[in-house]
Amino acid sequence: MVDPIPFEQQQRWVAKAARAPSAHNTQPARWKFADDGSIYLFEDRRRQLHVADAHGNDQLIALGTAFEGMCLAACEDGLQLAQADFDIESAADESIRAVARTRVQGPGPADELAHLVGKRATYRGRFLDNDVDSSIFDSFRARSDMVVISKPDEIHAVADVHDSCTCKLTSNDHYYAELYEWLRFNSSHAAWARDGLSATALSMSAVERLFGPWFAHPAAFRIWVRLGLAKFLVSEKPAVCSASALLIFVQPTQTTRFEAGRAFYRLWLTITGLGLALCPMSALVDHPDGKRYIEQHWPAVMEREMINVFRVGAAPPGLPRPAARLPVDELILT
Repeated sequence: MVDPIPFEQQQRWVAKAARAPSAHNTQPARWKFADDGSIYLFEDRRRQLHVADAHGNDQLIALGTAFEGMCLAACEDGLQLAQADFDIESAADESIRAVARTRVQGPGPADELAHLVGKRATYRGRFLDNDVDSSIFDSFRARSDMVVISKPDEIHAVADVHDSCTCKLTSNDHYYAELYEWLRFNSSHAAWARDGLSATALSMSAVERLFGPWFAHPAAFRIWVRLGLAKFLVSEKPAVCSASALLIFVQPTQTTRFEAGRAFYRLWLTITGLGLALCPMSALVDHPDGKRYIEQHWPAVMEREMINVFRVGAAPPGLPRPAARLPVDELILT
């Protein structure tokens, strides 16, 4: 019989796990600590992006990142968690689904990535115009889970494809309406400090923050789409072209999205530890045109499963800033 984890420790671990990334900062992970020492990970299905993530792939990746975050939290206390057990019964509440179970396995080694959790964040602005040590990307090229794009002309070409895919995705009224629901243009928004994509996280200008709620409203955006102006509003090409490199993150085809999420998080923390920032370019994976372009130009990707593409570079001092998070008490189930 294992002693239950003290409540203060539960809160500390959940707060650490909650720093893990999720699509649109939806934060679907919930936790329950049993008296026998078991730790249960649950999925809040109300947090799934039903249009942008209809098959739940991003949701599973987010749950994987959260589980890895819990493992990192335990490591900071000198403890090691057991491998995830997925053979568990789900909760009666249809909105909450049991995903995995673990428990403290005993003392464990320190994890060199644990201290980077609080520093990791998405940076969506332009990177600094300075050279990043090329040896960093040489080491990435040696990895089996990475394809590196560092030639400026290739980065520019991918930037154009990414903009095109983003424009096509956001031209879908339902897709864009869902995205808009997660935008927080100013601190007066009720969920500004809780979740979603804030103006700060999106590197919005003062003008964008002021007029965004109306200018980017779905009704207005439909007009920009009809006028052919939407592509200018959603373009990220300047930020993409400022990157030192683009990284295509791949996993073996048999890897589950949950396990891919764990690896995804560790990669992001590794890049953070190198003093670099990154931003996912998910439209290249979400739209078939983007995936097709990547596979045509980098055939090695076809041998594995493409999880995401990142732009990487050096962020200005003090950036990126960690995104909003839900209160810890809301993440612990009783």
